[in-house]
Amino acid sequence: MIKKILLIVFALFSFCLVPCAIAEHKDEQASVYVDNATGLKFPQKLGPLNFVDVVEYPEKRLGYCVRYNSPRDYGQLCVYDQGRLNLQTGIGSDDFKSEFDQVVGATLAILAVHPHHDAKVLADGTPSIGTDEKVAEAKMKILASKLTLPDGSDQEDAHMILMSAGLGKFIKFNYTAKNMASEDFANRSREIVEAFVRFNGATMKAFLIERKGKAG
Repeated sequence: MIKKILLIVFALFSFCLVPCAIAEHKDEQASVYVDNATGLKFPQKLGPLNFVDVVEYPEKRLGYCVRYNSPRDYGQLCVYDQGRLNLQTGIGSDDFKSEFDQVVGATLAILAVHPHHDAKVLADGTPSIGTDEKVAEAKMKILASKLTLPDGSDQEDAHMILMSAGLGKFIKFNYTAKNMASEDFANRSREIVEAFVRFNGATMKAFLIERKGKAG
């Protein structure tokens, strides 16, 4: 089951995001939130999810999170810099690696607190999109946990953390699905990320960096 989830997610992300990353925005939806500093835009609907609200944190370094949900699943896209200046694009910097580890650790800690329990990492990887000359990479963790409901039964939750850095910011997508089959989880997570990439069109090119060995 673990390998199945990972293979499905990687296959769908690779198939979809190569053309999507350089696609121009043709969606007719209006933006419900625009980040003027980065140019990132957020639509009313993100695939199967509906816009809920925007949380802007008092501390500037913590940025903001745009939240979406449906009866089956929910997620948030967070944009922030932790006060780091000149944050390097991509996932290779020490700043990125440290932040990603902290995000995963904090998520596991939250999922260990009642009524959550039995949190574990199922799989991880590095999805990528790109051209012959440039590539954009993200770090991904897939987790599972259980949530004890008021009637005493357990809800099976699947979680994805997908994170990269670009435009001088960390870009983090947290996604949780309830009692969802692995194929549905992979399809819906792919659809959500694809919707965001398509909605932002050419802005996503800022996440492309020179492939190793190509620079110079």
